[in-house]
Amino acid sequence: MLTEYRFGTKQAKHLFCRTCGVQSFYIPRSNPDGRAVTVACIDPGTVQSMDVRLFDGEKWEQAHTKSNIVSESKRK
Repeated sequence: MLTEYRFGTKQAKHLFCRTCGVQSFYIPRSNPDGRAVTVACIDPGTVQSMDVRLFDGEKWEQAHTKSNIVSESKRK
């Protein structure tokens, strides 16, 4: 069972497991069509490959714009 929490601006949705507290999913305010999934929450064998991109968390807004990640996570 998941529970939702919204920090600060209440735009981003953080979904946590009610039992163990791990954040399994995240819907970013900067990309509401995107979904972040905690890799440890994915069943083995479910994902065949994954791109990992380094990210500058201190300057996240600039890095987010430069990464063009929004175009890769739009619903199809």
